[in-house]
Amino acid sequence: MDDLDYSNEHARCKVSKNDTFPDGVMEVSSVETDKDFRGQGYATKLMQKVCKVADNDTIVLVLKPDVHSFYERFGFQKIQDSPVLLARQPIYLKKKSKHD
Repeated sequence: MDDLDYSNEHARCKVSKNDTFPDGVMEVSSVETDKDFRGQGYATKLMQKVCKVADNDTIVLVLKPDVHSFYERFGFQKIQDSPVLLARQPIYLKKKSKHD
């Protein structure tokens, strides 16, 4: 998965490689929502898309959060206390077969 910038009408998210992490691990380096549109689901939709792409590519996502509870909804868990670091393992997505 290459560095990616996601956006919608009022939010942006950047996912990038970080040389301090091994292959297969990428950092969610920013998630921003326009001030007047916070709390309306724009960042949630972006994070759902980011997680789906990471799952498809079996990428572990890490981030240094300001707010833990937002990211915990997407399966991120604390893996380090100082500085706080959260990580999310890819979820295995069952491929549909002609028998499903």
